[in-house]
Amino acid sequence: MERPPLEIDLEILQQQRWQREQEEQQRIGQKLPEAIEDVQNHLNQNNLLKGFNEEQQKQLTEALAVEVAKKKHFDKIDGVGLSKDGNHLIAHIHNNVAAHIDIRQILTQ
Repeated sequence: MERPPLEIDLEILQQQRWQREQEEQQRIGQKLPEAIEDVQNHLNQNNLLKGFNEEQQKQLTEALAVEVAKKKHFDKIDGVGLSKDGNHLIAHIHNNVAAHIDIRQILTQ
């Protein structure tokens, strides 16, 4: 029995979405080591994570690096800082807020 066209179209769309997600994950994975190093350097220079233990510092560094690596044309980070309320870590690329993470959300995950 032949499958309806809508069912076939849905399956094709799902496969295409899965493939795009895999390609995106691969791209992020390629950029992640550089992003982690860059984020770590900026965090160390500015001593932004001094109030956190070693494991928390690692979690926050990796989480921010993942957000940086997701950017389409990742380039060197201009700087990393805290938001005005101190709840977010923010990475700037080309003087724009390029990536940010919620500190409390990351630490509670």
